[in-house]
Amino acid sequence: MKVIVYNEPVPLGSPDALSDTTLPGAEPAGYDLLAEVHSVPVNQVDSKIRGGMLLPQ
Repeated sequence: MKVIVYNEPVPLGSPDALSDTTLPGAEPAGYDLLAEVHSVPVNQVDSKIRGGMLLPQ
């Protein structure tokens, strides 16, 4: 399963703030739900902060 992870505290503008990796497949149990995600929204302000266009306050 592909995942985006936050490994260590670094500045938001750093390309190392988030990284993608692969983890073993999840096995739902009990009341767990496993959902296949095809896309997710990206907040416009967050993308501008990550791109260095805005500074977090």
